[in-house]
Amino acid sequence: ADVNEVFGDLFENFFGGGGGGGGRRRAAHGSDLKYETEISLEDAFKGSQLPLSFGRAEACGTCRGTGAKPGTGAKRCAQCRGQGRVQFSQGFFSMSQTCPGCGGEGQVVEHPCKDCRGQGRVRREAELKVKIPPGIYDGATLRISGEGEAAPHGGQPGDLYVHVKVKADPRFERHEDDLSVTAGVDVATAALGGTADVPTIDGEPVKVKVPAGVQGGATFRVREKGMPKLHGRGRGDLLVHVRVDVPRDLSARQREIFEDLRKSFEAEHTAPGGAGVFGRIFGKE
Repeated sequence: ADVNEVFGDLFENFFGGGGGGGGRRRAAHGSDLKYETEISLEDAFKGSQLPLSFGRAEACGTCRGTGAKPGTGAKRCAQCRGQGRVQFSQGFFSMSQTCPGCGGEGQVVEHPCKDCRGQGRVRREAELKVKIPPGIYDGATLRISGEGEAAPHGGQPGDLYVHVKVKADPRFERHEDDLSVTAGVDVATAALGGTADVPTIDGEPVKVKVPAGVQGGATFRVREKGMPKLHGRGRGDLLVHVRVDVPRDLSARQREIFEDLRKSFEAEHTAPGGAGVFGRIFGKE
């Protein structure tokens, strides 16, 4: 007898369990299954119906999960008299264990089904669609009740656990319900101010106001343009990080303008009686 089983029955009999040989064993529960899948950030934003295909044990259609040949049925186990357990004595104690004749089922199949060989289950490829809720997080697990493996001889099927990984996006970074994106502005816009077209996860760009003198690395918040809130209403925000794009190639006219601009900065810096705009900002005379 299994030691855990023996002591389990011993404590059950002493502390309120059913005596008299033990009750009939509960119907077996089918095994749970795990499935891993990967989705894009856009699918996590919109939500989707995700098609899955995987192998599992399903109830035999020929015998309807009984394991017995059609037209026949299972008979009560003579060894345990249908209880699924047999009783024995050991010293002063009377204990029980799983019946070796029927494996705890309480019944035996004398004429097994040919298609499942008496197991009540066959291996098949299952196909189903799983609903991915909008706003799902990377690493979340979805539980689909009853979509695991069938139990032997008609018991309760197991569940399917779908582990969802959200792939990294080339444009956006996710911070819980918020998203962040980098927007480039040219040096003229950075100096004079203007607007920048910023992409969003829903595909509709927004215009963000850029103040004059903005520095690279500055961050602006656009409300309600992040991810949907999984356990609430509304959306997170979009954080826009400014990148000042310095031109690599200049036309002759642009080079002339920049040369004039540099000369004006130098003249301002070296003007008599002061250190120019930058000197005055930092308190230098």
